[in-house]
Amino acid sequence: QNFQLIIDDTPPTATTGQFNLRANSGSDNGNLQFAVTFSDNAAVNPASIHTGSVTVTLPNGSTVTPTLVSTSNPGSSLTTNIAYFLFSNPTGSFNNVASFGSYVLNLVAGGFDDAAGNQSPAATLGTMTVTDTMPPSASSNDFNAPLTNGTSIQFHVTFTDNYSLNTSSVQTGSITVTLPNGTTVKPTLISSGQAEDG
Repeated sequence: QNFQLIIDDTPPTATTGQFNLRANSGSDNGNLQFAVTFSDNAAVNPASIHTGSVTVTLPNGSTVTPTLVSTSNPGSSLTTNIAYFLFSNPTGSFNNVASFGSYVLNLVAGGFDDAAGNQSPAATLGTMTVTDTMPPSASSNDFNAPLTNGTSIQFHVTFTDNYSLNTSSVQTGSITVTLPNGTTVKPTLISSGQAEDG
């Protein structure tokens, strides 16, 4: 009688396609929920998937451990198991200067294993870059001031941004005035009340 011994020495792997802010559906409370697919050639050990299976390296180089929320197959040893994690940014937001930069999602060495006991090797699962995407804005509340000498008007424009303004970009030509005849003129910049970016 012949026997065939099959040894499973293939380590399990993990992938993700959701480690980005698009998964936030536009919200910005500093939290990001994402999915990681844990896979194996034979069977994933569902009990080995836990908080600590993955980490996130922050722009400042420190690491945070996302919280495991749930798994798609908590009690079944299947070839794939999708786990949902919640990452809470220590800055409390993804839209401030402290939050800008690259975030790296890491699979921890031994972060989970398969039914044969093979442990996962360390791996980089994804990278997310957060930048300032909100454009600056401008407003004026005294453009209806009386004319000076009957020919000119002096008014103020407030330029604002959620993060920081490039003050050198505020210049003659930043705004225009459309005249009653349809033509436009560029008001002359007299001074700026902010000498530095901020």
